[in-house]
Amino acid sequence: MKIFIKLFLFLCLIFLASSCAKNLKIKPVIEYKIKDRVLAKILDSLSTLKPRYFYTKIKIDYKDNTTDVSFKTSLKIVSDSALNAIVTKIGIPIANGLITTDSAKILNIQQKCLYNSSWDNFRKLLNIEIDYPNLENILLGRPLTDQFNQKYFVDREEYDAIVENSKKVSDTTLSVATIPKSKLLLNYILQDNLRDLAETRIFSTNDSTDIRIQYLSREIVSGFNLPSNLVISLFKQDYKILIKLDYDKIAVNEKIEIIFVIPERYEVCN
Repeated sequence: MKIFIKLFLFLCLIFLASSCAKNLKIKPVIEYKIKDRVLAKILDSLSTLKPRYFYTKIKIDYKDNTTDVSFKTSLKIVSDSALNAIVTKIGIPIANGLITTDSAKILNIQQKCLYNSSWDNFRKLLNIEIDYPNLENILLGRPLTDQFNQKYFVDREEYDAIVENSKKVSDTTLSVATIPKSKLLLNYILQDNLRDLAETRIFSTNDSTDIRIQYLSREIVSGFNLPSNLVISLFKQDYKILIKLDYDKIAVNEKIEIIFVIPERYEVCN
């Protein structure tokens, strides 16, 4: 059961995500070679439309250095408010998670216990500034928030140079002037039509953690361009994680109700 708790944390933090998609067939993409001003307009256009309600069923394949498991979840999102995910195995619910703007609560149905934590604990765990709006953005295939973009975005050439240096030398030998605030780098890769987001990459110069969020395919639903196949990968020294998410039965702006009840007999999970 610990793997499902871990995955919910990853969905809360999604910056802890999957492994090398080198063997996957990905639609042709280009790394943008356009001025930042033009890119900013493209990112703004991608951020304009956002569904109020979102529902999908997701087949999840999770793999890290020690674990390889598949299961299904139903996902509900009420924009800027809450996310609910119910995990099932062989059609039987085994976990129920509620993620809001300030916390995450996960019911371990098999062991009849509750995991409860705050966003602050997540930030301390990862030492990066992740928040609820960006969790929604990643799952909906959107650019990250303007505040995050302005703080960490770098152009392709600078991104490559710092990534290369940080992998070869210790953090203390890097020029302070070349390291963005909080030592994170953010880079976007567009599809060849220069209209859709193909990949978001985040790199930590502090520990050479490389995170890639790849949108392998998309689907237009009620006028919204949404991901239908998503891979999130994390590489960190000798550790890597791969999470593949295949969306099915996507519904947009059909009013949904999130019901999350904590039974009185549930204790805190150890």
